[in-house]
Amino acid sequence: MRGGIKERELTISEIKRIVANPAHLAKLKEGVEVWSEWRFNNPEIWPDLNGADLSDVDLSGFNLVGVNFNGANLNCTNLMAVNLMAADLVAASLRHANLKRADLVSANLRRADLGSANLRKTNLIAANLREVDLRQADLRQADLRKADLREADLRATDLRQVHLPSLYTHHVRVANARFANNLGLTPAVICALQMRGALFIG
Repeated sequence: MRGGIKERELTISEIKRIVANPAHLAKLKEGVEVWSEWRFNNPEIWPDLNGADLSDVDLSGFNLVGVNFNGANLNCTNLMAVNLMAADLVAASLRHANLKRADLVSANLRRADLGSANLRKTNLIAANLREVDLRQADLRQADLRKADLREADLRATDLRQVHLPSLYTHHVRVANARFANNLGLTPAVICALQMRGALFIG
């Protein structure tokens, strides 16, 4: 907010038109060893890969803590076991991405598209998942403690063995989140979700 006037939130199309820092993108493309050395030597720099097209790229082994991926194309990208703690992934497209065992603690994924993504055993503690598309995603054994799922779309999402213990301590926010045909939700969990404002369709 500036001068008492609330700033307008950018639309998804506007976010996607913002381009990445070309120097940062070039450094990433030099490979994991060069990237790791660059990040180690420049801890004050937060890489800006806003809007970058990194679809179908293997980024396993990269240190992506705090990276700005706003509006980036990460469809089918391999991010297995990658550290994305506090990364900014607003409106990023991660359809069919492999995020198995990735660390997304406190990451901002608001309005991201994670349809059919592999999120098995992914750490999503305190992640912002508001308005995220998680349809048909695999969230088996994922940790969603303190995650914000308000208005998220979880239809046909696999939730078997997902960690949602804070449903009973009011720490999971699911108001207007949409569920349908989910594996792994017991009647007790469904009841708890409904009490928190979740919507069950069909």
